[in-house]
Amino acid sequence: MTSPENLVEKLLLSDGPIRRTELLTNEQYESYRPELLAIGLEHRKQRRTRLNDCLTLLLESRVTVWLQLQEELRWLSRPTQEERAEILATNNLIAPSAEGLTGTVFIDGSDLKLVNAYVRALNQNTLAIDLIFDGWLTLPPVSYTHLRAHETRHDLVCR
Repeated sequence: MTSPENLVEKLLLSDGPIRRTELLTNEQYESYRPELLAIGLEHRKQRRTRLNDCLTLLLESRVTVWLQLQEELRWLSRPTQEERAEILATNNLIAPSAEGLTGTVFIDGSDLKLVNAYVRALNQNTLAIDLIFDGWLTLPPVSYTHLRAHETRHDLVCR
């Protein structure tokens, strides 16, 4: 198998949704997981921006989506082909394409009232974020049509 660095480079040089053939088996992923997570963390740092005390925006890439896929598959001891296909299809909803950016908004914070207000706004598609790049290019407000919510003990993440 190729090195973790080469694997990430291949993902970055490809476009479109993540393909089934790009996924590693759980055993393969586990053998490279520490290196891949370290590379992924550095990659995310360059693509993440804090919007306010409760909101963080991560501009997705094929690498961020691929790592999320591999982590979800890791949670299953022996994923079936159907489970693999479902996880692939769900995560590919946020895979960027040549035509557009995709982003994930993370909601966190200790102010439960504010966190719940943001969750409601996202679920009702009433939260808009204007993106301005280099002060020149303005994109239309971001639309949240594909959301997934995961609650954990420590945070609430909406994708």
